[in-house]
Amino acid sequence: MQQNQTVIERVIEPAEIARAEFFYYSIKRNLKVRKLILHLTDGTEVRVFGKQIRQFFKYTDLDYSELIRMRDWRARNALINDAVKDMSTIKVSSVFEPKYGYFRAIRIVTPKFQAIPHSFALKVTEEALAGLGLEYEMNVKYDYGMWAEFVFPSISEPELGIIYRISMFNRNDGSHSLRFYGGALVLACTNGLIASKLAYKVTIPHVHDEESVVSRIKEGLFKIISDADNVFREIRDSMAITLSVEDAIKFIRSLAHRFPQHIINALLDAYMRKYGSLVPSAWRLSQALSDVGSNYSKATQNYKEQLQRLAVKVLEGVS
Repeated sequence: MQQNQTVIERVIEPAEIARAEFFYYSIKRNLKVRKLILHLTDGTEVRVFGKQIRQFFKYTDLDYSELIRMRDWRARNALINDAVKDMSTIKVSSVFEPKYGYFRAIRIVTPKFQAIPHSFALKVTEEALAGLGLEYEMNVKYDYGMWAEFVFPSISEPELGIIYRISMFNRNDGSHSLRFYGGALVLACTNGLIASKLAYKVTIPHVHDEESVVSRIKEGLFKIISDADNVFREIRDSMAITLSVEDAIKFIRSLAHRFPQHIINALLDAYMRKYGSLVPSAWRLSQALSDVGSNYSKATQNYKEQLQRLAVKVLEGVS
C-alpha cells in the first residue's frame, strides 16, 4: 500500500454484491494470475488479489481448492454467484486506485473484527512483564505480520543450556489471532521455540475491545511465566528418551508428504550437522524440527507452525 492512501472500511451484505467474477489462469509456467472482482449494486467495483481471495471464500460454503481445479470458468463463476447469495456478511478494508477506478481489498473479515495494532500489543505486553518484575531482552520483526520474542535470563536452567522465552505473533488481516507461546531457547545453538504440551499458549481473537485485550494479555502472560517449570521438566524427561539416528532420519523422510523437499533437506541437515554432537534422542530430533520451524527463511509461516507442533509431539512420544 502506498503512503497517504486512505483505508476505507465497509460492511458488505450478500445482497449488495450484484455479480462476482473470478479469474484464475497461468501466464507463464510458474506464474498464475488470481483475481476476484466484486461488482456492487451501487456501481462500486472491489478487486481482490492474493491471500484476500481465500479470505473471501472463507465466508461462503465453497472449497477454494476445488474452485481453482475447475476448468470451465463460466461454470465456476455461476457456482460462485450462486454461493454469494447465502454467504456471510463481511467487512472489507480497501484502498482506492484512482489510476484504474476500482477499490483494492486489503482485508476481508467478519463485521465483529477489531484490529489489534502491533504497537498496542507490544506496549501492553511490556507493561505486563514489567508488572511481574521481570527483566527481558526483546526482539521484534515485521514480516508477514509482527513477530516478537521476549527472553528471560532470570528464568533458565544453565545445566541444560536453556533459557525461557515467550514468542508473540500478530496479524491484522484476519488470517491469525494474536498469539503468545511459552517455551525454551537453547543457548548454545540459538535454536527456535521449544514448545511443550504443558506450556501455556494464549490466543486472542480480533473481536475484543481494548480493555478486554489488555486483560487477556496480562492474564495469559502470567500463566505462561508460571508454566516455565513444567516446560523445563518435560525437556529433561525428553533427553532420556532414546531415539536412534536411523529412526530419526526415517521419521524426517516420512514427512515428505506434508512438506516440500527443501524443508526435508533442511531438517536432515539440522539433525545431522547442527545437532550432530547431541546424543541420539527425542530431544535431538525435536531440536532439529524446532530449529527449522523457527529459523528457516524459505518456510512459510504455516509450515513453521506445523514443524513446531511436530517438535512438541516428538517430545510427547507421538509420531
